[in-house]
Amino acid sequence: MKRLVLGVLLFLTAGCSHFSNVSSPESPPATTSTPAAETTTPAAVAPVRESPEVGRTPQPQVKEIADQSFDTTLDSWGKVRFVSAEQTNEDGRTELLLSLQDSHKNVLYTFPKPKLTEGWQLDSVKAVSFQDVNQDGRKDVLVLADYFTGAGEEGVVPFTAATTFLQGNQEFISDTESDDDLYSSGNVSTVKDVTAYYKAKSFRVRLCRQALAADMTEEDIVHAYYDESEKLGYDASEAGQDAMFAEIGSCFEQETDRLLARNGELDSKATEV
Repeated sequence: MKRLVLGVLLFLTAGCSHFSNVSSPESPPATTSTPAAETTTPAAVAPVRESPEVGRTPQPQVKEIADQSFDTTLDSWGKVRFVSAEQTNEDGRTELLLSLQDSHKNVLYTFPKPKLTEGWQLDSVKAVSFQDVNQDGRKDVLVLADYFTGAGEEGVVPFTAATTFLQGNQEFISDTESDDDLYSSGNVSTVKDVTAYYKAKSFRVRLCRQALAADMTEEDIVHAYYDESEKLGYDASEAGQDAMFAEIGSCFEQETDRLLARNGELDSKATEV
């Protein structure tokens, strides 16, 4: 019995030694790896192209008015092309678009839109004139055009309105006050009507300054205004007279401000009063 037990122990010891040598070879046994699953690169997703009508604001359509566009020379720009154009907006309304272009049709300047014509529909441009209406030595731009409002029974009946752009330093300024006066008078249909208005207005400003310098009485000033207005053929209607007195008041107010700006002591006394 002891021999049997001893034999079993020897057998087990030899077996452990054998298995130990098998499990720890000098070089790692070759292993069979499972093929990796094929990987695919996702195809590039093409961007979704929207229809031109989707997500885009319709651009205004612009068409040049050839017979009211001119080559001219303006003080701040030199030789340019003045372009009158019709701009049709997305709401279907057509408005006047004015610009200056070079010889390659590059836009150098776009004129401001007059407040007077805001919301009106352009019918046609009647005339364009380049002249110094405010007598500052630089050419200004006068535009006469027909418009209609599209509202009410007479909304489709065209009417004439004048807009003036006074030339400044590399810009044109819409003369809103004069545009309103000319339209309110109801007597503007030609460039001559516009220039007559500015001639009378310039005269009244000069007369105001002369009156202040000569220390004329209020009565003398009014008589002088009436006399010269008749000579110039200015509007003698009630509306015309109202405009005349408004110009007199504006002139005296401007001259007062000018005198106060020059005389600090006088300005202080006026402020105290």
